[in-house]
Amino acid sequence: MTSRPAPGIQESLQRSGSGGPHRPQNRRRSSAQVNPASNARQNDVIDLTLDGEKRFAEEAIMKARGSGATQGTAKPKPGSLESLQTGQNEQARPPPRGKPQLFFNNKTSNYSETCGPIHGHLGSSTGTSVPMPPRPGSSLHDELPNNRRIIPGGSGVKQDTTSKFAGFDPPPAAILFPNSKSADFFPWNGNHPEDTLSDGLVKGGVNNKPQIPNETNTARPALWSSLKNKSGLQTLSTLFVAVLEKRQMSNRLNSPSTFKLPPRVTLTDTNREKWLRDLANPTIPLRRLSRTIPHGIRGKLLLEQFMSKNIPTARAVWLAKCVGSNDMRAFKRKGAPGTVGIGGEPMFIREWTIFVEQFLENTMSSCGQPDWKAKMDYAVRLASHLYSDHLLDQDHYLDWLLTSLDASSLERLPVSLLLVQIYWQDLVASRRRGRRLAEALLTHAKTLHSDGNDETNCQLSGYLEKLIAKLVVTRPACLLLPKTWDTQKDVLLALANKHPDSVLSKNFRNLDRRNQRLSSSPQRSKGTPKSPKKEVITLLDSLEGSIDISVEKISTNCLELIPNMLELLAILLQWASSIYREGIHRIYLVTRLIRKLNTAGFDTDGGILSFLFSMQPNKGFEPRNVFRIVAELIRSKHFSVGRYLQWLIATGSTSRDHGLSQHWACHLRLIAELPLTGLPDHVINLRHTLLQSMGFPIESEQQTLASAQDFIMQQVPNIFESTPPVGRLIQIHISDLSTTIRLRLGCWIRQQVASKVEAVESPPTKGQPFEGPANVSTIEPLDFYTVRQLMEQLGDFSILADILGVVASSSDYVVLAAVSDTLHYHVRTFAAISAFRPLFQSLARRYANLRRERPPERELLLSLTDLARTAKAEPQLMQLLAYDLNRCEQKNLVAACSPASDNMSEIQQITSVDTDEDIERILASGTSMDEQIMIRVFNKITARLEEQLNKENALKSAFVMWFYRLEAFDSGTFERLMNQWLTALLKSHQSKSILAALPTLISSGCITLENFYRLSEKCIHSLEAKDGISAAKVSLDLLHSILPNDELNRFCQIQDAYRYRLEQQKLCAELPTFVLLGLRQAVRLCLSHSSADIETHLSSLLSSSHLLALMRQYTVLEVDKVESLLFIDRDSRSEKLASSTEQLFYSLLDPANLQGLSQKSLEEQASSIIEISDEFSLPFCKLLLRQLLETHRATSELSNDKVTDAILLKVKIAIENDRWDWSELLTGLEGDHIMLKIRQHAEGEILAISANLGKDVVSAASYPGRFDESFIRRYLTVIDLAATDMLPSEQAVTMTAIVDKLKKVVGMLTQPAAKTKDPDSMETEPSTTSTLVADVCQWLRAVLRLAIIHRPTSQVDRSRNQTQATFIWLLRALFTHPALQRFPEMTEYLFDVASYFSDDLPDDLRAHLTRLAAAKPSQDARSAFIFGTLPSPDGWLNLITPSTAPSSNATSTPQGSQCQPQTQSSYPNSQTQSPSPMPMHRSLSQQSLSKLAVTGQPQQQNKGPPGLQRFASAQVPSPQQMQMQQLAQQRSASVSPMQGLSQNLNQAQGSGAGTAGQASSGFWSTGVVGAGLGHGKEKVEVRSVPFVVRRWEVLPDQGSLAGGNDTALSLGLFEARRV
Repeated sequence: MTSRPAPGIQESLQRSGSGGPHRPQNRRRSSAQVNPASNARQNDVIDLTLDGEKRFAEEAIMKARGSGATQGTAKPKPGSLESLQTGQNEQARPPPRGKPQLFFNNKTSNYSETCGPIHGHLGSSTGTSVPMPPRPGSSLHDELPNNRRIIPGGSGVKQDTTSKFAGFDPPPAAILFPNSKSADFFPWNGNHPEDTLSDGLVKGGVNNKPQIPNETNTARPALWSSLKNKSGLQTLSTLFVAVLEKRQMSNRLNSPSTFKLPPRVTLTDTNREKWLRDLANPTIPLRRLSRTIPHGIRGKLLLEQFMSKNIPTARAVWLAKCVGSNDMRAFKRKGAPGTVGIGGEPMFIREWTIFVEQFLENTMSSCGQPDWKAKMDYAVRLASHLYSDHLLDQDHYLDWLLTSLDASSLERLPVSLLLVQIYWQDLVASRRRGRRLAEALLTHAKTLHSDGNDETNCQLSGYLEKLIAKLVVTRPACLLLPKTWDTQKDVLLALANKHPDSVLSKNFRNLDRRNQRLSSSPQRSKGTPKSPKKEVITLLDSLEGSIDISVEKISTNCLELIPNMLELLAILLQWASSIYREGIHRIYLVTRLIRKLNTAGFDTDGGILSFLFSMQPNKGFEPRNVFRIVAELIRSKHFSVGRYLQWLIATGSTSRDHGLSQHWACHLRLIAELPLTGLPDHVINLRHTLLQSMGFPIESEQQTLASAQDFIMQQVPNIFESTPPVGRLIQIHISDLSTTIRLRLGCWIRQQVASKVEAVESPPTKGQPFEGPANVSTIEPLDFYTVRQLMEQLGDFSILADILGVVASSSDYVVLAAVSDTLHYHVRTFAAISAFRPLFQSLARRYANLRRERPPERELLLSLTDLARTAKAEPQLMQLLAYDLNRCEQKNLVAACSPASDNMSEIQQITSVDTDEDIERILASGTSMDEQIMIRVFNKITARLEEQLNKENALKSAFVMWFYRLEAFDSGTFERLMNQWLTALLKSHQSKSILAALPTLISSGCITLENFYRLSEKCIHSLEAKDGISAAKVSLDLLHSILPNDELNRFCQIQDAYRYRLEQQKLCAELPTFVLLGLRQAVRLCLSHSSADIETHLSSLLSSSHLLALMRQYTVLEVDKVESLLFIDRDSRSEKLASSTEQLFYSLLDPANLQGLSQKSLEEQASSIIEISDEFSLPFCKLLLRQLLETHRATSELSNDKVTDAILLKVKIAIENDRWDWSELLTGLEGDHIMLKIRQHAEGEILAISANLGKDVVSAASYPGRFDESFIRRYLTVIDLAATDMLPSEQAVTMTAIVDKLKKVVGMLTQPAAKTKDPDSMETEPSTTSTLVADVCQWLRAVLRLAIIHRPTSQVDRSRNQTQATFIWLLRALFTHPALQRFPEMTEYLFDVASYFSDDLPDDLRAHLTRLAAAKPSQDARSAFIFGTLPSPDGWLNLITPSTAPSSNATSTPQGSQCQPQTQSSYPNSQTQSPSPMPMHRSLSQQSLSKLAVTGQPQQQNKGPPGLQRFASAQVPSPQQMQMQQLAQQRSASVSPMQGLSQNLNQAQGSGAGTAGQASSGFWSTGVVGAGLGHGKEKVEVRSVPFVVRRWEVLPDQGSLAGGNDTALSLGLFEARRV
């Protein structure tokens, strides 16, 4: 263990100088009183003056001591030389230099500390031949150890204040040996042969021994006879070996260790403080302090003393070891039972660890106090030393560090981060702590980022980012946090963005992928897996309400999703013509998209014709919308009519026999819907010819067109300059006309409106240049109202946009207000046409120009203000409108204040308010009005309104101004009167009056539709308790009042009715909750208080087109809100209420009742709903299916099973066809066991694949799709979608099935490896690696996904925990299997899943898996990371014990079987040792442990032949030894709870002798060699067992006398020899 020269070399060097026997050489520093010339004296000369000088010095000392003694005392003996004082210039001897004295070194006695002679050395023996007077100090040397006096009462050792003599130093010119010792320099100490005076020595002196003369002869003749034969080399080697063995045995330390712990003595407080101060003084050696240590200082008090005294860390650790070792030995001496005694040491270490933690905690909490930094530095340094010396419970300490980091505030965070950085390697070495560390760092980083960017936070954030980056780069597995990844990955994303091209960014992307893969349901969190078609439809639906639509962007996104043009065109046309979508804006949006695609060079004509040819009208699509799209394309020259007609002729479609009805094929019906405006004559003639060939009358089309034109001319004679009609008007339903006629009528009307334009010169404006005459429309308001109504009925909004652009140049404020309301009402359509912004800007410019000529009117300002809010106009325009509106209101108030009306007495004298003139006179009579007069005026206005309604005449426009002017007098009183009047109308059920009053009040600005809704709700609640029928009628009136209608209200002015319809549309679009709640309330009240009239009214309302259109819009955009507000559950339902709700859903899903769902049974309805569901009808199918299942849930399990089986059958068909709409359809049906059965079906399909993994390709062909990646992915998607709210019992069953399948797969992978010819080879048969492993990897991806979904969220019972542990152990066997190493992505997935599942393992199972992993060591560090097997500090240290065993097989096997229990009991920690990669420090594998035997305790010295293990050569194991190893492997495998599952990953021992690897491993490994190098019959088995060092007893110094074997660790274990 220590470097030392050979035995013969050192002796020869010593004897060559003096010729005497061996004597130790101790170097001493010369004193100041010694003559330097004395060092140059010859050894054979005796200095007779030396004794006199010494005697004089001793007499002086004795006199000094005797002066203080009392009289009568005896003459004392010569005292110890410790009390001698050296000269004043003498300096204390510095501590020894060079190599530090280790605790296991055989240290020589340091006499400079025990005695301090003044001159020379003291001798302990005198001459025997001639008696001489005793030399000074000759009798003191043996008494030196006993001169220390213990003062009674616990005063401790008395300290001498005198300094000590340090000794002589050799002269500078002395000759030095290679070991730095002086030649022939022996200062006197009384023990040297020269110091013993004898007669011969006095007479003859000292001479060197004569040198042996050189031999002149050679020994070759004497030895050659023995070496020249064949056995000569063997004889010579035997001789050399015997010499080496003799050398090994010479001077070996065989005595037992004399090490003793420093004893504890009870000291007074003063002496204890003095002892602690001495301990804090580095100049006082520990050997002197270790004689006794103070008693009563332990635990937290000991740590506080360390800090208060500022004791050096090494000395503090020494005292802590002394105190701890004594405490543990005292605990054992108390006679505790075996089990308690064994647990006593861990209990003490745990308690000591808690004290250290509290010590650090208190030090950290004293932040801000004086010297806090120094105290914190000392506490951290001391704790680090205790941790590194393994004096703490490392698991408990590291867990406390992480807990402290989690709970750290901003003030304590820097210290916590410092501690984390100190113990970084141990914290990130295992998954259990690394995950907690990562979560804590990310949480603190996120908190600091959200708190602000002050200087302190920035510094801490930077420090945290460095630690997080280090964790990402070095230990990314610690950041596998699937549960919190979505919330914490923003910190890593920001960090990765700072270094985009670094390893950090690459690792972050990899971590994001791995965490998303470990998420319990990543697809579920993002919704149903959307097909490209679904994404395109969602994109188009999201444009609802958008004003600025970028066709270029939309077309680009659509092409990215669906590059196939035919498929994309089909989706666009389906969306525009679907009966499950609302709005004519879809036609114009798709038209613009097709124009864009056509301009880009795509063949859109072929796609349109292909869609028309395959289109079926009864499959949820409206063909007229497609015809209208084609018509718009023909108008813009983006569709070739000639090519279409040629296609009809080429396909022979016109030659078939078709009837003239709506059941024509869509591609044929298009010929009758083509616009003829702008087409060449030959194309028109060809169209006519084809129509005539199919039996279509061309003459009737011309007659219908002429009749429609006459009808329009009768409606607006002023535009067409025709005479008003006389007699009966022609009645034509314009909406029923063909597209061809309607488009021609629209163009004709536009021409007539454009002709009503005059060139008018605008008056000059100050500061504006003259622009010349401008075109101004002269259309009248009533004519515009009629034209607008006609264009809305024609549905030609592109022509209406042109008309609005022409009419926007009008100078009439009423016309401009009507244009603004029209643009606002059809905002979606004009936005899709891309005409909204130009029209709005044109209208705004016209308003700006006219306001310079004359003040604008209030009606225009209100209308344009609302339109500007919707268009999100510029702030300047909004400010201008607000300014003009304010001026207009002030002007009206000023106009009402005439000079004649200053006295209100005239108003009081008015007794009658009978005519309209009286109302006008009163409203114009002043600025204030009495409440009684206001009541009279208000009642008169309302009476006049009801009077005109009874006459079936439209209301006058004066009512709007009357209400507005009356409110200006007193808004509070007016609001009260208005609410009372409206409430009375609601309670009296005067629906006609309500429909007449609301538009007037809304146009005047006296009430909003939202306020009317709230007023009606109060009225309904007040009536519900008293009169339920009245409440039901009021609820129906409320719905009629707020639901928009295509027809204008005929009980008021046209402009007021249009404005009122616009407010209805705004309310339904902005407040859908009001509408849905009102609908639910109306259905509930009507069915609760039903009557024939109410039921008829309710049925009419539920089937009305305007309600269904609104419900379709809500269902598409906000299906969840519709479901929550309209869903009628089983607990609160009635049969009629549920039936009415179902009827509404029937009308939404099947408007034409083509499916006949209401007449089918529940099973048939469920099957039909799943069958007809697609991307367009999905939300409607979901509503109806859930309502049906919840309403008609049967009490019989049989009926419920029938419905479930029917749904499951349709779902299976949908899965096979790659249809995923069923997942959203069944999302809310988990409680009905439907999703459970679907999931179980998918899980069974995946798990069933394992039965075919080992089969040949021919046999696997009988199972089509089993190894298809799409098949596995399809059913994995099913499991992802159905895995919600699973019961723990379901999870346990599935996990058990997964574990069973994995057992078979592991056995399948292990079986081919056992059949290989070479046991050391990892290669298997080519067929196995090409088919089996590839299939296993593909199947494992699905099984791991399945296991993640069924991962238990909480630990319920031990059986489930055992299953989870078995699953992790199987994953460990898989990702360490050699056959899977060629698939790194697969092994990474296995490792990630194993790490994720290990987070929730209980401590006992984790410890069990740790022991199993240590007993089956592998070179894969991932196992240690998952199970937390940290390498033991003593793992490299083994005890080599030889034992003699007979060579027979009958006795060797029992011996091997009996030794293992002894090994495990003697060294309980041996199984937790991890192998080190260094070959000289390898630990023992389980195979090696199975054949070891321990002959004694680890501390016992080796009694066997010395150095036997050093010369043990690697032997080829015999068959009996191989059999023993196999039996030991079987016994070790039987201990594991994973019976038959865990594979033996230990490599078989090499069978070839003579290799370098075997030679190196044979040095420490177990081997069987012959005693006497093969010359004996007995065999000696060398066994190596782990040796555990008692860390608490490893002390650098001890209190006993220096001896040969007095170190804490016995030197006999290392075969040490004396130097």
